[in-house]
Amino acid sequence: MAGATTISVKMAKAIAAEINGLDRLFVDMNTYLPLVRADLDQILKLKKRSPTRHALRSLLFALASPQNRFDSNVVVARKLHGRLSELDSVDTICRLLMEDKCGTVSSGGVARAIFHSLDYIRNVGHFDAVTLRQKQSQGILMGGGMKVTAMAAHLYDPNDRCFTLDTHMLRGIVRTVLGLEGTWSVSGTAYSILENALLEWSDSRYGAEYPFVIQWTMWCVFRGTFDSHVAIFN
Repeated sequence: MAGATTISVKMAKAIAAEINGLDRLFVDMNTYLPLVRADLDQILKLKKRSPTRHALRSLLFALASPQNRFDSNVVVARKLHGRLSELDSVDTICRLLMEDKCGTVSSGGVARAIFHSLDYIRNVGHFDAVTLRQKQSQGILMGGGMKVTAMAAHLYDPNDRCFTLDTHMLRGIVRTVLGLEGTWSVSGTAYSILENALLEWSDSRYGAEYPFVIQWTMWCVFRGTFDSHVAIFN
């Protein structure tokens, strides 16, 4: 991401060592937890009606997410799903992404990633973060970095062992734990270090709560607002 500072392995280890500093979020987390739980209950009911449809929407929403606003991303995911059989070129996908001003400067790259991944997308069934990351490394899936795969996996299965670390999450975590301001990005080993530390913190503080519930609630705290995810799947 342009203008973002990359979190190094050394910095990720420093954050992980102080991860209990996230305990400062408890009061704000409790404000959003009931909203997130209620929204997820509706989402899981929709998944039960059509697991394959749910998998498709989860994956398309995540793949279309880079540098896209949440509300625009919802619109794009639904359009991509509805016109899946028509996606015959990168240009077609890019035009669809740019409709209704939903596109961003990254739309060209997103379109190429989706077009490259169409065989996998059109035949997608059950998946988790590990599977998606394997497909990415095998060249079967494109645009499925660690953040995107975590997002797709949690939308499909909120109990998956992963954590979505986007700009809002990283900014809030670094500020809360280390007291540093800035815009951050993370990948590779550093991402894994943070992801594992956050999962351990979530387990120790919230027990049997879905990891996605905790990640989503933190995202709400750091953004200062709650956004229902039900519309992704309607």
